[in-house]
Amino acid sequence: MHDENRQKHHCDVCGHSSSTNAALMVHMNAKHIGIEYPCDKCSFKSKFKRDVKYHMKTKHDGHMLDCDQCEYKTGRIDNLRTHKRVKHEGKRYFCDACDYQATRSDYLKNHKNTKHNNLQK
Repeated sequence: MHDENRQKHHCDVCGHSSSTNAALMVHMNAKHIGIEYPCDKCSFKSKFKRDVKYHMKTKHDGHMLDCDQCEYKTGRIDNLRTHKRVKHEGKRYFCDACDYQATRSDYLKNHKNTKHNNLQK
């Protein structure tokens, strides 16, 4: 299914759109309602449950993933994959309007939005 065919769920307060109602509820709780989720072992709190789960896993349960090529450690598999692509495989995202290089696609998108007046390719 293509993005343009998906039904969007819009925030009545600010107009933010989400692809699912659940994602919209996460947005509402974090941005407008102010719900915070606490860690039950320390003073850490977050607007997002996933952040508390990650915090618990890495800070209190000692669950870490190690890079097999250097000393890097993380609690998230997606961070480890990104680390390996950028640091060990040299992955870069290049701006087609200047010589800017980014290590993540969202950094390149932000660069284009701020430096090149929303130039998208």
